[in-house]
Amino acid sequence: PCGTCDTACSAAQVCDKGKCSTECSGGRSNCNGSCMDTTSSPLNCKGCGMACPMPEHGSATCTNSTCGIACAEGYQQCADACVDVMSDPQNCGDCASETHLPCDAPANGMAVCAAGKCGASCDQGFALCGTACVDVSTNPAHCGGCDKPCATDEACAGGKCVSDCPSGTTNCGGACVDTAADPAHCLDCGTSCPSIAHGSPTCGAGGCGFECDDGYS
Repeated sequence: PCGTCDTACSAAQVCDKGKCSTECSGGRSNCNGSCMDTTSSPLNCKGCGMACPMPEHGSATCTNSTCGIACAEGYQQCADACVDVMSDPQNCGDCASETHLPCDAPANGMAVCAAGKCGASCDQGFALCGTACVDVSTNPAHCGGCDKPCATDEACAGGKCVSDCPSGTTNCGGACVDTAADPAHCLDCGTSCPSIAHGSPTCGAGGCGFECDDGYS
């Protein structure tokens, strides 16, 4: 329909400002029978059918034949994305740059952003002590809880300071660990299994191995 519901242009015509015409006016282009301004149309930016990418939490724009984005309220444009800088660890408080880095993810945890400030969330079995995620069941400086150190002649086992490590565990720097299963002390104290992208290190009778994250193999 062109102009009214019952008005259809012929195959040789285009709909220009609500009227059937043989060509588009005002420098606009014939895009499948519709006259479009390819300098400002997000669906036909710089040429017919050249649609601008639609960002999540925003809309596509076209200005002077160049694609752009407009972010929804509560979101800020960071490069080609609309992000919530109050909760995005990669752009916490402001867009990431050389002087404003993403939040650091601690070992045994993940980076979080709350109210525009960086923080951390620890994996199950670990506690956040300061900025580090520690195993309070074996860590001699945080035995049973943050800032609960054992004496210099003691080790930490099961969250308690002990004078001797239980059977089947070895005293590795004040921590009672199972060297047959601990990736940080695999088969021997201080022998750490290497980290792997999209997975986590493991330790077994044969030494170091790895386990893939969900969705990876």
